[in-house]
Amino acid sequence: MAEVAIVASAFGAQAIWRDGHAAWSGPARRAGAQAFEVRRELMHDADAQ
Repeated sequence: MAEVAIVASAFGAQAIWRDGHAAWSGPARRAGAQAFEVRRELMHDADAQ
């Protein structure tokens, strides 16, 4: 069986910037994802350090 990965930007950049990556890992898991790709370009500068 293939692994299903969801990229954070699939939820929209604005949603990720507003809520953060952690808020969307649960919905990704409930959608059946085994992996959730965190995107550096969607992190706040302080979080990226």
